[in-house]
Amino acid sequence: MGRPAAHPPLRPHRRDQHRPPLLALDLITAGLFVYSQVALVIAVVVGGLILGVLNTVLTESVMEATDLPRAVASSSYSAVRFIGGAVAPPLATILADTVAASTPYFVAGAAVLAATLISVLGVRALARVNGEREPAVIEAQAIALGDA
Repeated sequence: MGRPAAHPPLRPHRRDQHRPPLLALDLITAGLFVYSQVALVIAVVVGGLILGVLNTVLTESVMEATDLPRAVASSSYSAVRFIGGAVAPPLATILADTVAASTPYFVAGAAVLAATLISVLGVRALARVNGEREPAVIEAQAIALGDA
């Protein structure tokens, strides 16, 4: 029957490009209300919802934004996430003890804003993420290798 039609590129609407990063707003809000248990619980739940969506989007973007084999990109990305997860709690504790209890939230919010800025400035490098999708066979093989 021929080749299947390529999926159209996924591009954000023009008005979506100027929205502030919700995760940064959530973290800054947590920093502002650090002494309110109710506000922190709400911020943690909202942040978890945002991260749940972002995790999928970021993982797929990282896998598509490189020429490296998918297994290499996946293991490198996992290593970076592991190191960040290992380093963040002690650094947050040091910041909270030496500066203020709200400082870890503000630093994390600033890090999200910096990452957003890098992503916006590096949009050319990430352009392939919006390109054609991999053939189903290649994607299935990559998923099978990742589950092994």
